[in-house]
Amino acid sequence: MDGARAADSPARSMADVPPCATTDTPARPTPAQTNRVASPHTGGSVSDARDNGFGRLLAKLRGERGWSQGKLATQAGLDTSSISRYEKGQRAPDRETVIAVADAMALPIVERDKLLVAAGFLPSSWEEPLVADLAELLADPSLPEPVRNDVRTLVRVALEHAKRARER
Repeated sequence: MDGARAADSPARSMADVPPCATTDTPARPTPAQTNRVASPHTGGSVSDARDNGFGRLLAKLRGERGWSQGKLATQAGLDTSSISRYEKGQRAPDRETVIAVADAMALPIVERDKLLVAAGFLPSSWEEPLVADLAELLADPSLPEPVRNDVRTLVRVALEHAKRARER
C-alpha cells in the first residue's frame, strides 16, 4: 500500500484489517513461539476457533468421565467460563492450560497428546529428542527408501522389545 497503514486506507473497512495491524506488535505469537503446528486443512493454526477440534475433544473427554464443566474447571484450577469458551471455540488455550486440563482428567499420554495436537501444539512425545530425530530422519527425502524401511524395522523391533519388558 505504498507504505500507508492498512487502517489509514479509506478503501478498506476495519473488518478487512487483520487484528493488531494498526499497532507495532504482532497480532499473535509465531508458531515457533507457541510450539503450535500449522493445520494442513486451514493453513493456519490448528487451534483456529473456526476449527474447534480442541473444544469438541475436550467436551468428549469430559463427558466420558461424567464431569461437569465446573468440576473440570475446579480440578484444573480454571474458571468454569473458560472451559465453556474452550468447548465452544470462543477461546484458544495456551499449552500450559491444555496440560493442566489433561492432568486434571488424568489422561494417558496418548490422550494428552491428542488434546495437545487438537489445540495446535506439538505432542509431548516430541519433547523426547530421539522421537524428534527419528521423525526428521524419516521425513528426509535424501534418505534412500531401503534405508528408511530398515530404520522402521529396527524401530518396530525396539518397540516390541520395550513392550515385552514392560509387561514383565
